[in-house]
Amino acid sequence: LHYVGHALQGNLGTSIITNTSVMGEFLARFPATVELSVCALLFALVIGLPAGVFAALRRGTVVDHGVMGTALTGYSMPIFWWGLILIMVFSSKLGWTPVSGRIAVEFDIPHVTGFMLIDSLLPGTDEGSFKSALSHLILPAIVLGTIPL
Repeated sequence: LHYVGHALQGNLGTSIITNTSVMGEFLARFPATVELSVCALLFALVIGLPAGVFAALRRGTVVDHGVMGTALTGYSMPIFWWGLILIMVFSSKLGWTPVSGRIAVEFDIPHVTGFMLIDSLLPGTDEGSFKSALSHLILPAIVLGTIPL
């Protein structure tokens, strides 16, 4: 009850690892979560909506069954497994995307908004930082956008 009372007031306690406020750490990382969620939603809308319309226009055909089968597979697949498969294929085997992180280590971007894509476009940032931030966001957005797709 003591913890719940404090949590309702916004005091989630102190981190055991960093010895700082848990709420402060949460708020510092929340923009990254919003950025990833928005990109995943955009991916799902841009791919899923046209695919659904295309399948509806060709109802009962191979195209309809193919889109529905793909959608059912994507919806049924455990998201952590799908993420690992994409990392193994596109990061490890093909080398098209980075394995982890939000931006390459050679870029030092000031965290003005907390959104890496926006911060990498601000004046005074290194050239290529936006491309790096975008390449780090592609796989997680695809994985997260698969279920609503």
